[in-house]
Amino acid sequence: MELKGYLMFSEIEKALVATGASVAAGCQPCTDYHVKAARAAGACDRGLALVVEAALAVRASATRNMDEWAGQCQGTRPQLDTEFRERYRLATALTGVAAAFAVNSVPDLKVRLQEARQFGATPEQIRVAIAIAGSIKRIAEEKLSAVFSDQSPGAGCCCDAPAPPVGCGCGSGGA
Repeated sequence: MELKGYLMFSEIEKALVATGASVAAGCQPCTDYHVKAARAAGACDRGLALVVEAALAVRASATRNMDEWAGQCQGTRPQLDTEFRERYRLATALTGVAAAFAVNSVPDLKVRLQEARQFGATPEQIRVAIAIAGSIKRIAEEKLSAVFSDQSPGAGCCCDAPAPPVGCGCGSGGA
């Protein structure tokens, strides 16, 4: 893909931006690759530290914003007692698998897969959890692209997308 203005970046700037994007995406292999590329392009340790700091600040802000948004969507959050948590431990473990996949965290995915298996998740349940997360990621990317290109879609849930995810919890799409 040809990006307009891409050549206006120096090699160091491109490598630093890629490093920051990798950190924000939670992709450890990407981060490793781009840190090495940035160093090879001549980036200094302080430059790397600065873009990692900026990326982590955005990631933390996104987490805070999502917590607030989820709270608005959910409404009052009830207390969750041990008995309730125990009853839904498999669903919670599968949610952890999907969430780790959604945020591109290989270490968390490994831990969450092990936990899901420990709680009795079948390979099919794990596959479906990851498929749901993959669908959500694709839709999120479409919505981000729409915002960037000033073609913002109407408000609504993931089911408003051309290909709603299977098993979407809102109940208006996917089957």
